[in-house]
Amino acid sequence: MQESAAKLKALGDPTRLRVAVLLAAHGDICVCNLAESLGEAEFKISRHLAVMRASGLVEVRRKGVWKYYRLAQANSSFDAAMLRLLRACPKDHPALRADLARLNDLRQGEGDFKGAGHRRSSRSAPATRRKNAKAE
Repeated sequence: MQESAAKLKALGDPTRLRVAVLLAAHGDICVCNLAESLGEAEFKISRHLAVMRASGLVEVRRKGVWKYYRLAQANSSFDAAMLRLLRACPKDHPALRADLARLNDLRQGEGDFKGAGHRRSSRSAPATRRKNAKAE
């Protein structure tokens, strides 16, 4: 019961709910693409993913310098029902449909999404540091 409550609590934040819907729809997604799809800073999305990971809602795998997140496997009928709900959510919510459309646009623009070139968010710290260094 505690694990189910922790997962529901993690989904109680609107940003985490939006992240969960994207992960339910597309599986493995890196932080930079989640951030760009949601129009948020990468550090903010990373912080939300850490909460979701601590609750057992998401899993992470590392590939080189990239971390890919996905929803954890369903270990109970509760988990399976929650995954079905997350996949059905966008039908009724324009904001979630817009998030999915932005992610789909990113995926189409990158070709093979799972490991091909990544487009870093304009909010990423390394890109900002490079811009600032060039200006000096």
